[in-house]
Amino acid sequence: MDSSNAAYRCHLVTHLPPLLGAPGARERLRFLMERVLALVLLDLEPARPLLQVLYCERSGGRPPRDPVAMLRSLLLMVLCGATSVNRWAARLKGEPELAVLSGFSPGERPPGVGTFYDFFHRLLDGPYQRRCDHHSPASARVKGRGFVRHLRQEKEAQKAQTQAELAHGQQGKVELLVDRALATWDQGLPSDLEQRLQEILMRCAVRPSAAAGLLGDLRRLQVASDGTAIESHASGDGHAACTCRAEGLPACSCPRVYADPEATWGYDSHRERYYFGYRLQVTSTRGMGDDLPLQVTLGGAHTPDVVLGVEALSRLVKRLGQEDLGAKIFAALYDAGYDAGPFYRLHQELEIAPLIPLSQQPRTPACMQGLPRDEQGRPLCPGGLPMRLHQRDLRKQELVYNCPVKRPGREAGKLVMRTRQQECPREALCEPGSVMGPLVHIRLKDDPRMNLPIPRESPLFAELFKDRTATERYNSTLKSKGRMARGAYRRQHFVLTVAVLHAIEAHAGAWVDRLPKKERPGTAEELLAWLGRPGEVAAQAA
Repeated sequence: MDSSNAAYRCHLVTHLPPLLGAPGARERLRFLMERVLALVLLDLEPARPLLQVLYCERSGGRPPRDPVAMLRSLLLMVLCGATSVNRWAARLKGEPELAVLSGFSPGERPPGVGTFYDFFHRLLDGPYQRRCDHHSPASARVKGRGFVRHLRQEKEAQKAQTQAELAHGQQGKVELLVDRALATWDQGLPSDLEQRLQEILMRCAVRPSAAAGLLGDLRRLQVASDGTAIESHASGDGHAACTCRAEGLPACSCPRVYADPEATWGYDSHRERYYFGYRLQVTSTRGMGDDLPLQVTLGGAHTPDVVLGVEALSRLVKRLGQEDLGAKIFAALYDAGYDAGPFYRLHQELEIAPLIPLSQQPRTPACMQGLPRDEQGRPLCPGGLPMRLHQRDLRKQELVYNCPVKRPGREAGKLVMRTRQQECPREALCEPGSVMGPLVHIRLKDDPRMNLPIPRESPLFAELFKDRTATERYNSTLKSKGRMARGAYRRQHFVLTVAVLHAIEAHAGAWVDRLPKKERPGTAEELLAWLGRPGEVAAQAA
């Protein structure tokens, strides 16, 4: 990768040395060394055009904070494990080296809590527009502390369902989303918060990782998606806005005041409990051994994974198509929570091989020839044995199965078909005069849920499906080591922004891991000497 972060390196070389004499500064820098290396290798300048349009271009008045420095400071907050913007703003004032690492000059006052919140709101609002009676920014509806809602009824309406059961029950909604995605495929990506954050992730992290070869073969990308529960920092019980309790009424169905206007109630089937918050879905790849996120999507806690999956896959394919990386998704890996018929059709239209185990809900249907299937979708012969996959003809878009007791073997070094009649439950061949018959031809387009380009019973499916745990590992790290589960966030755009910053952190961490350990700086002096060798830094990062 090209570590062309020359201006930031020059900033550190200029402003860090005067701070080394402060009490505890050297020790704190030594403790933050890996974080500093990540910031040096991570060039955030490509995000400047995306951030600059969020500010007013008028002259005069107090100039705003540098948007790239604001983004870098929030990223440093994530790298340092801080979970509260309020506490992070206090640390910037008490530890001046953190402000310098963020990109701010020692002489200027570090940004306060309100400045960070304004930055979050600018990301949500998008390009700056002058306020008027006909335009209200998106952040206006989520500012404040009290929002009246009827969440008691919402919680009672939720059922303890697994993601697989939700996928089965939401087939109609998934079909509408797939139809809408395919009908609007020629349109560009929507200009919303997710698009802006994904563009920052793509420019600052995904593209450098692809250039360094960390994503593997870009022409045959293998991605994995999975959802996880993220609890809101706000209370899901709310506060009473009525006087029913004071009047002695035992049951009250009045609306209550909640601090998080966008969080919803959902059921976490993994922990078997209800929670108040959001559903986060991450799409990642494991090309060269690192779990690197490519797409981050967020919805309400009640949103099934498959519903989030339709939007996430559509956006990711469009985003990769707009880049000049030559990237093409070959296979997408999911768990049984994505087993919905229309979701397979979306993959079929995008020419992506979906690897999804059957949820057995509903029961496995028969194939077009009327033969029943087993749990993996293989047609069963009249004797009840799973038929043998003979051929995957992708040119004709069909799968060919043959008699399970007629299998290839070798005689005198030649490949021949052998008949093992004693294994047949009926003890009588259906087509004794045929070498392989009976044959069953299954067209992939007839039932994309049951007829996958890579059959579930094939060794290739089992081999590729092992990498599905890449996203599970990342989600687990995100909620434990990554601190998302303890984050003091009670707005959806805060949670999504921090989740994308964690995704950028994962890429930067992979770059740091590939630096030679013997050449990594361990002290402040070694860091300054290392920063003074930009050519070597770029070569080591590549």
